[in-house]
Amino acid sequence: MIEVVVALEEHLLRLGTKAALDEAEDCTVVGMVDRVEGIEEEVRRTSPKVLIMDAEFQREDRQVIPRMVAEHPELKVLVVVEHSE
Repeated sequence: MIEVVVALEEHLLRLGTKAALDEAEDCTVVGMVDRVEGIEEEVRRTSPKVLIMDAEFQREDRQVIPRMVAEHPELKVLVVVEHSE
């Protein structure tokens, strides 16, 4: 089973991502975060294999990904970029 933390600012995108992952047989969402300040705590608490993270969070805290990977070298990070066009 692939454990995933979804860290996306937009509520509907976060819920839609969770719903899509819940449909997958080999994935389970173990945590959800809506702000950059909660990412590290949620990853420590849940020990996921994958973090799906909003690109805006990386802009707010440029060191969040390096810190997460240093602390959890097995963690895979997928950065989601939104476009309104």
